[in-house]
Amino acid sequence: EDIHIPVPLMADGSRSILEAAPKQLDPQAVFRAALFIQTAFRRWQLATPARLLGIESTVPSPALRVALTWKQRLCRPETVDVTAEAMAAVAVICGRNNGLTLGPIVACYNEYIDKLPADDAIFALLRERFQEVAEDMDEAVLAQLQDAQRPSEARSIIEKGRAAWGAPEKSLIPNHTLFSSCEDRVEQLKKVIEGDLTARLEFTTTRRSIESLSQEVELEFHSCHTPLRARVLKAKQSHKARVELEVQSNYGWPPKGQPALLIRAARWFALELGSEHPAVEDFLRAALRELRKVEFSAEQVLAPVEEATDERRRRLALWPPAPKLIQQGITEQLEEILNNAKPSLQHYSEELALECPNILKRFSGIEKEAFVERCMKDAKKTAKQLRKSSDTADQEEPRLHAAARLFQLLEVLQGEGNAGMAMAIELGADFERELQEVKPLIALTRPDLLFVEADLDDGWHRPPDFRLLDQPVAEAEAQGIDKDATQRAATPKTERSDINISMKLHSVNLQDTQSRSEIVLLERCALIIAEECGIPRQWISNLHFKAEDASKELTDVSDFAGVDM
Repeated sequence: EDIHIPVPLMADGSRSILEAAPKQLDPQAVFRAALFIQTAFRRWQLATPARLLGIESTVPSPALRVALTWKQRLCRPETVDVTAEAMAAVAVICGRNNGLTLGPIVACYNEYIDKLPADDAIFALLRERFQEVAEDMDEAVLAQLQDAQRPSEARSIIEKGRAAWGAPEKSLIPNHTLFSSCEDRVEQLKKVIEGDLTARLEFTTTRRSIESLSQEVELEFHSCHTPLRARVLKAKQSHKARVELEVQSNYGWPPKGQPALLIRAARWFALELGSEHPAVEDFLRAALRELRKVEFSAEQVLAPVEEATDERRRRLALWPPAPKLIQQGITEQLEEILNNAKPSLQHYSEELALECPNILKRFSGIEKEAFVERCMKDAKKTAKQLRKSSDTADQEEPRLHAAARLFQLLEVLQGEGNAGMAMAIELGADFERELQEVKPLIALTRPDLLFVEADLDDGWHRPPDFRLLDQPVAEAEAQGIDKDATQRAATPKTERSDINISMKLHSVNLQDTQSRSEIVLLERCALIIAEECGIPRQWISNLHFKAEDASKELTDVSDFAGVDM
């Protein structure tokens, strides 16, 4: 068995020190190789006399000899001369000048550390050689770190070097540190990257950019301390407070304005604060009320226009065709209807944009090919805008609105003939990622976009002609149930904590607290108490409302208590 594997040459003809040493250079491999070579040499010495005498060789084959010796070592370990074997292995491993890494040294050290006294001379020899090779390893890896620009890149190079050199996590030598020069280089890179990330913090004005910066901080500084974490946390809090203020002030409260602008703003606020944020939910409900109001008005105005245009087009499409003068008159009537409807179409196009599929169908029914051509032109323009935009924080909001508009345009074009379908497929494939990201935000105002996965149960176990019937709900009086008994029961009272606090709410009665979600109201009260008292929210429990006195009117007093501290 040949244990010498040449190290590959680099481009300049030098040997790469980072290349791993021979894989079999460990104490047991050295012993097997020596035994194999000895047996092979003895067979060669006896080969000529045995051939002249016409007898078979009495020396077993090298492979069989190694197997038999190894079997004896395993069955009778007390027969092994550990000291002599260790000296031979250490001499072979430590005597290697080229291509030696820390792997064989560590393997030899671990092999005999439990078999020989700790003060044996071979361990001193192994530690000395370990330090020499560790210095070579440090220099070789440090040379590769010169091109690293980030601490994460430097740590990756160090880990690759550790694996190539077989370096352990902890040095065999007390008070000795592996990769000391490399760690100094990493510290220099940390100072540089800390300054770069601090400068970028000023331009992280969106939720996604702040989260991206936070991930970079964790990646670059790993388990190290850095003031950047506190700065990023402060930036998150400031961003949240700023967006919450924008929700309540940009469009007034309750928000008023063009429904299309309100819906666009609601999507952006939902992306920045989350769709379940209370302020975003209130803003979205107000925007939907404005949208439905204008949608109803548009339906009342555009429905007669579409009926009139459909009637004229139907009469123009009759076969056999009407006389030329009659057709000319019908055409003039159609043009007059379209001209009169242009101000209304323009008005509702600005008010609703592409937010109402029903109104878009009215537009398509009235304008026909002109509407389709305009949608295709807008789709190309929006796609061009998306391609030119960058991923910076200042471009994130325009990209969101452009992606939402493209989603709505492609949805319209899918039902407008072969040309529209072809464009929808092409642009949908080009901007698949952007469209998938914006779909949940569009679904905030379009419940029809929310889907449930089909039930895998195909009903094979059901009897023939099985049907699900809707059972009408019986009236409470028909069932002899008191209506008052069917009302929602009050929140059950729980045992008070050791420290109890009662607060009086003015101009609020018990019915007001139960008219909507009492749980949400209790949670908001708990957050206010925690903020005012300067305590964690988890310390507050057992909140409930109650009347001051059952004999008095429940008009101005409510009470909640139970503060665990």
